[in-house]
Amino acid sequence: MRVLWAIAISLPLISACQWVKPEPGSDNVALLNLDQVTECKKLGHTFSFVKDSIAGLKRNEDTVREELLILAKNQAHKMKGNAIVSKEPLEEGKMGFNIYQCGK
Repeated sequence: MRVLWAIAISLPLISACQWVKPEPGSDNVALLNLDQVTECKKLGHTFSFVKDSIAGLKRNEDTVREELLILAKNQAHKMKGNAIVSKEPLEEGKMGFNIYQCGK
């Protein structure tokens, strides 16, 4: 019974865990709205995906969204972009982003 209790308590904690880490420089990439990038150069797009459930249990949606954002910012930084715009809503641990270079 104690084992089941320990598992029941730890599952919400596991669902909120974040495993994706930002790469150096990606913190300079901003998440913008489409109307904020009208003067920016579009560099391309990226499609981010992470597990949205573990062992059949749904992960925290905010954590999943944050990991997708980190992945998109990492990719934008690699492409010399400094802004991203979400192309679609979060669905089953997946989101698409357009990558832009603004300013300069």
